[in-house]
Amino acid sequence: MHYSDVFRGYLVGGAVVVTDINEARKLYSMGGFYGKFVNEDKVKLSEVNNVNSPLQLSIVEALYLVDKGLLEVFDDNGNKLTRDDLVKVGRSTVVNFDQVYTIYRELRDGGASS
Repeated sequence: MHYSDVFRGYLVGGAVVVTDINEARKLYSMGGFYGKFVNEDKVKLSEVNNVNSPLQLSIVEALYLVDKGLLEVFDDNGNKLTRDDLVKVGRSTVVNFDQVYTIYRELRDGGASS
């Protein structure tokens, strides 16, 4: 799947939040159920257009989307963060971040060959 949209997220603690509601809906429903809507239980595709909450992504999900060219992440001053910046956040907030990310990426990309 190829998408021309690049979504905009903001680093909040150890997570990334997509604050634009329309972007949040589109990112969530584009085929991967990325993230979780703030203050919402699991949202079905048929319910996405009724959601009026930002989308929270784990740092692992956010890095994956950055690697796919689908997400840009900014700090609270509006500065664009690099991939290395996100890896540093991941390593400081997620135990075994590098291994977790590798497994996540392999699962998202269809599994690793054995």
